[in-house]
Amino acid sequence: MTRSRSKANGENGSQSAWSILYLEDDPRDVELVGRLIAAEFPDCALVTAATREEFVAGLGRKEPDVILSDFTVPGYSGLEALALVRECAPHVPFVFLSGTIGEERALAALRSGARDYVPKNNMSRLPLALRRAFEESSERRSHARDERRLRELNDIIERAAEAIVVSDMNGEVTLWNEGAARLYGLPAREAVGLTPDRIFPGTDFPDIIATAREATLETGEWRREINVTTRDGRDIVVDLHMTLVRDAAGQPTARLSIATDVTEKKKLEEKVLRAQRLESLGLLAAGIAHDFNNVMGPITMGVSLIRERAADPADIRMLDIIAKAAARGTGLVQQIVGFARGIGGKRERTLPGPLFEEIADVLHTSFPRSIVVETRIAEELWPIQANPTQIHQVLLNLALNARDAMLPGGGTLRLTAENCVLDEPSALALLEGARSGRFLAVEVADTGSGIKPEVLARIWEPFFTTKGEGTGTGLGLATVRGIVTAHGGFITLTTKLGCGTTFRVFLPAIDLREKR
Repeated sequence: MTRSRSKANGENGSQSAWSILYLEDDPRDVELVGRLIAAEFPDCALVTAATREEFVAGLGRKEPDVILSDFTVPGYSGLEALALVRECAPHVPFVFLSGTIGEERALAALRSGARDYVPKNNMSRLPLALRRAFEESSERRSHARDERRLRELNDIIERAAEAIVVSDMNGEVTLWNEGAARLYGLPAREAVGLTPDRIFPGTDFPDIIATAREATLETGEWRREINVTTRDGRDIVVDLHMTLVRDAAGQPTARLSIATDVTEKKKLEEKVLRAQRLESLGLLAAGIAHDFNNVMGPITMGVSLIRERAADPADIRMLDIIAKAAARGTGLVQQIVGFARGIGGKRERTLPGPLFEEIADVLHTSFPRSIVVETRIAEELWPIQANPTQIHQVLLNLALNARDAMLPGGGTLRLTAENCVLDEPSALALLEGARSGRFLAVEVADTGSGIKPEVLARIWEPFFTTKGEGTGTGLGLATVRGIVTAHGGFITLTTKLGCGTTFRVFLPAIDLREKR
């Protein structure tokens, strides 16, 4: 087996790298053909094989661009070589170069798959035959490269985290990648061929897509963050970018939509904005609290002085209204300042019994008669490391919420406190992330209206309230959870519409074996 190669510019003025495997046993023909090929295709690599073994080895080493073959070599025929090539490399052009092939056998060779044949007595045709074969190989290379790129592009599209969707000008989906299947909760086999109104029936999404389609026809693209209810029932926010696809003539042929899930990003932005709002509120409240108390002080004292002189029942009722309004205003400012500044304060070893007895007395004397207050305080409750004022605030807020849930019809409020030991499985069963240990367990239960599911998902949010304007700040439960968490505890709740709600607060108890 011999090789020859010379380097020069190809026929199109660019560097070529063609290769030919030449089956020929006559050295003189090999030399003649080699010179001819070198003259016409200077950068072509010529590999020659004189036997079947060398030919098979040449095929196996590197696939050539063109195969050139005599019709007969000792122990092997060109037709056998052609059959082998059709089997293992059917796309490689096969050209016969022979002085003995004859017209009939040449036609048979072409029917068997040969690209061309050139008689040795007409070598001038060889460059043309090879040029055509090279063009065929070039097209094959280009086609294979395009196919490879398409496979790579398809693989990239399928692996993309974003939802990539292509639809025709009628709105029917023609491509739906795995990202779209994950984001929208619908596999490609069910989405392809459908329009948005059939993919997302009963939602606003089809109308939004219709608007986007019209916009892309005018401007070429459309982008917006939109709310989507997926096929599996999730409410998400996506950043949707739609682009118009045009053909070579500039005519629109399809629309490409790329959607990114920004739900968590939006939640984070909301948390940041809420934190900034709370910070601003804290600065504002801290600045006005002192002046506000100075304003409310004379009003409160004035009400007390005037009440001593008032005799008209109507005047006394008005004074009571003024006093309550002043107290509510003062309490509101204090609550906002406390919440905005965070949960702090000195903590000390606290015996829960007296604290609960005080709360029970407040509830018995201040709640309307339509609400029955039941208390069950266990003896020898474990002490806790706590800020008594803040724990008092926790219990009072929960009790007031329970009262409001039972008005105007009334009901029963139960306040219980007991020692509790939780192992790890028991703690995790109560709340994800809860830890095991010794706890003071406090329960505030009511027989009120219960909490609706849509409200339950938001009850811990600051400033969220279902109470009327002027009757609730939305800070009560947020403050409760903040205090409990700051004390190293956790809080759970159970609720049923029409039956009531139960809050359970778990505060870490001090180990009695610790030194005081």
